[in-house]
Amino acid sequence: MSSDSNDLENRRDIIRTRLLQYPSIRHFKNSIKRIKDEHLLMKILVKVEEVLNDYTCGDKKRGDLAGIRAAEITYKGIYYRLAYIAYSDDDSTEINILFIYFGSRENYYSKKLKKIFKGNTSLNKLRRESK
Repeated sequence: MSSDSNDLENRRDIIRTRLLQYPSIRHFKNSIKRIKDEHLLMKILVKVEEVLNDYTCGDKKRGDLAGIRAAEITYKGIYYRLAYIAYSDDDSTEINILFIYFGSRENYYSKKLKKIFKGNTSLNKLRRESK
């Protein structure tokens, strides 16, 4: 393995580590771990930080996915979505963000995200899973 490929892998690992430090569930973590493209990982990191600064940047979903927000990322002509929930605890006015999933828009809503919420998954269950 060359020095350049080692450097690239090290940079990807640093970006992944940074992304995985935020509150998230295993579906988000698994989707991030599968990504090999350093530039896409950087775009995700930028969008995650944008969401953390302004949780309203993502579109509110309706119907089966009510309560979820999805922020759009476009990379190499492919549309991706970053799904998250913004919530506050009963005794606090602080907004917390929980990242749920990242993937291409193609099958995003119908297959992946709805599968995560099959059986009316509650926010409390997702928060327990993120710990």
